[in-house]
This record gives sequence, C-alpha cells and structure tokens, in this order.
Amino acid sequence: MTKPFDAVSYSLVDFFETDDNVDSYVYHESTKVTRRNYGELSRRNDSMMADPQFMLMTSRGWKTYSGAERVPLPIPSLDNISLGEAIRRRKSQTTAYSGAPITLDELGGLLHYSYGAIRYIESKTFNGERLYFRAAASAGGLYPLEIYPIVFGVDGLAPGIYHYSVIAHELERLRQGSVLDEVLRVTTYYDLARTSSVLFAITAVFPRNMSKYLFRGYRFICHDVGVLLQNLYLAGTGLGLGTCAIGGFFDNEVGRLLEVDNVDENVMMLFSIGKPV
Repeated sequence: MTKPFDAVSYSLVDFFETDDNVDSYVYHESTKVTRRNYGELSRRNDSMMADPQFMLMTSRGWKTYSGAERVPLPIPSLDNISLGEAIRRRKSQTTAYSGAPITLDELGGLLHYSYGAIRYIESKTFNGERLYFRAAASAGGLYPLEIYPIVFGVDGLAPGIYHYSVIAHELERLRQGSVLDEVLRVTTYYDLARTSSVLFAITAVFPRNMSKYLFRGYRFICHDVGVLLQNLYLAGTGLGLGTCAIGGFFDNEVGRLLEVDNVDENVMMLFSIGKPV
C-alpha cells in the first residue's frame, strides 16, 4: 500500500561518531512505559497514593536551610503586560548584558512568577497543613526543582550564593562574596555569565519525583525544567529583563560550588538574568 505522503526531516544528521552518542537513545528506551512495566509503575503509584505519610511528604516539596540568614523578597505587579504581549516579545539574550544591576523587586518578581507559591488551600486530610499551588505546573505536584540565585549585581543585595525559600518567598544566604571568577571557570558561556546580574542554578532533587514514578520520573523532571524555563522567560520579559538559559556548564563543578551532592540532587540548567544593552 502506497503512503499518501513521505515524511521528511531536515534534521536527520548522522551523528553517531562515538558510542557515547547512543546514550540518549538508551535513556529514552529505559524511560518508556510499556505493556510489560506498566503494572509495576501502576502498583507503585497506587501504594504511594494510599500512604498518608507519603502524601504528607509530597505536600512539602521544597528545601530549606535552617540557620541561614534570610532576605525577604518583594512581589511587584505584572499587570503592565498581557500574556500575549509577553509571548510576542520574548527573546533570548544571545549577546552580553549591559552589566548594570537589577533591582530586588525585579529579582523577587522573577522568582515569584516563575516558581513561587501563588496560593494555598487548607488540607482536609492533615490538620494544620497547607497545600501550596505554584506558578509552574509539576508532574504529580511533586515539585522536584530548587533554585539557587548566584548574585553578582542586585541593588540592595550583597553578592553571593543564595537559595530560594519558595514558601516564605525569601532568599537564604549560603555564601557571601562574589563568586564570579569561580562561575566563569564552570560555564562555557563566558560573556553571558560575566555580564549577568544574577545566574540561577536550577537543580532537581531526584528522589522527590522518582520515589513515586520510578524510571519514568526522570523524564517528568525534564518536563518540569522546561516549564520553569518558559515561566522565567515570560516573567523576565514582563519585567523588562534580558534572560537566557545556559546549557553549557560543567555539571558536577557547578554542583560542588552549590555544595549539593551531585547524586540525589543534580544541576539541570543555568539561567542568566541581566539588563539588556
């Protein structure tokens, strides 16, 4: 039987120069849901959903650093721009930023509108517990991602490495002092990193997701990263900031800079923010 049309791809490039390139195909195959493994995945999901302690744990999908100095963040309005206009104007910053600092308002707005807690409801199952809704969708509402703002130039905020405390909408200071030289050694996007006001290191806490979804969980984590990046681009556009995701970095070296273990918590992406030229 003759096909009604021929499928054509303009990106079919023979790139298998080494065996290492096959790993992406192995990953995809190993995270597929099939007739054979669906039962295991379904039983795991059902048992977790029936476990009250698991449900309580997953309702607290965030990390905090007790004892860290905290910096409250403002939440500016984004009423000046529509979603349609933000989508039309969105553009990745592909050249160096101006190097000018951004404001604490802009930093707070970017975090809140991309991954912040936007509302909550009182739990009907656990007395005194609140269930928080975020600005980003997440598979199963598990929210495996964490954001570490690496600050170079923000008015009223000392340079250093911070962690975003999402429920309190605060920064937790992990290390004070400029780490620009260290950052430039761990990324291949020198000009963007050198001139940015803030660099977000986005990590994923794997057990938070894979404890429920097993092998499929890693694929969901990657989906979550994409949702967060889109929110960052749109919120950045609304705030008049230049933004660009950075995939060129040495994963474990960035992880060591953040002092995460690079096993259960891994760096997934960097995201640069600055004033456009």
